Amino acid sequence: MAGTNLVLKPGQLLFKKGDMPTGLFIVRKGELQVFIEEEKGEFSLAKISGGSVIGEMAMFDNSPRSASVKAVVETELTFISTLDFAKMSAQVPNWFSSVIKTLSMRLRNSNERLQRFDLEFRLGAQRMVTIQRILTILDMLWYREGEKVEKEWWLDILMVRECLTSDFGEDPTMVYRVVQALVSQGLYKQKQSLQNRDVFTAPNRGALGRLLKWLRKFNTHRPTGPLEQPALSVLRAMRMFADQSAYDVLHPSLGQLKGLAKIEGLADTEVWEKHLPSLKKVGQELSITGGDRGDWLLKMQKKDIKDLVSCHLLLKAICAGD
Repeated sequence: MAGTNLVLKPGQLLFKKGDMPTGLFIVRKGELQVFIEEEKGEFSLAKISGGSVIGEMAMFDNSPRSASVKAVVETELTFISTLDFAKMSAQVPNWFSSVIKTLSMRLRNSNERLQRFDLEFRLGAQRMVTIQRILTILDMLWYREGEKVEKEWWLDILMVRECLTSDFGEDPTMVYRVVQALVSQGLYKQKQSLQNRDVFTAPNRGALGRLLKWLRKFNTHRPTGPLEQPALSVLRAMRMFADQSAYDVLHPSLGQLKGLAKIEGLADTEVWEKHLPSLKKVGQELSITGGDRGDWLLKMQKKDIKDLVSCHLLLKAICAGD
């Protein structure tokens, strides 16, 4: 079956996401990039090289293209139209065509789920890097621009925002969210100086450094974002347990924490088991093991739990607008 030969220049689009299919393409020479475009940029999904076929799924389910495709280098293709493909398909049994259509639909659905997962992972990782970078610069500004006023350290908020956005090119919206979260979660207080400047105040300059140390470690275990709410609820119950314990090392069972959570009004306890794997990624401070009678045992130093919960709540507050 003859087809139409095409040549794409580097960067030239073959088709866009959402286009209705007109045929499939055989890549004879060169390389194509499969990608999707979102508000925050272009994300590559795959590279297609010579000897491959692209656009074939649309031949069976006639659905819009699920991604865009463009040439990476000069690329030679052969185009097989829908009409030509239909003529060839007429020579195979109907049952075989039905099988192919079913497999094509399942493959398309799987690809779309993977695309969403890949996009969410990349955007989450990008966001976490941005938050860490903003906090690192802010920590540096405390030591370079912070002023000691009686028993407190002060830092000009307007200067912080201008430095982060103008000098370092950070996104103003993310800078605002970080600044607001630092105040709302109690790491800093906000007040006006005698010169009517809005300033951060803190008893010392080391609190942000401790947060950054935790965040760097957390990002290596879970680079995509904060814990889900049920996992965070487990940590909050752990902090309540710590407030009632006289021991330096905490080792409650998950059942004990659930009982405490119900007394204190925490919800979602019925799904806590499903979120235990994510708690294993909060760092080395918390260990989880299978206990007697099928319950889970959590172990942590009492001195670490308060800071751990505070760090997670602050990160949750920064990401709350996403």
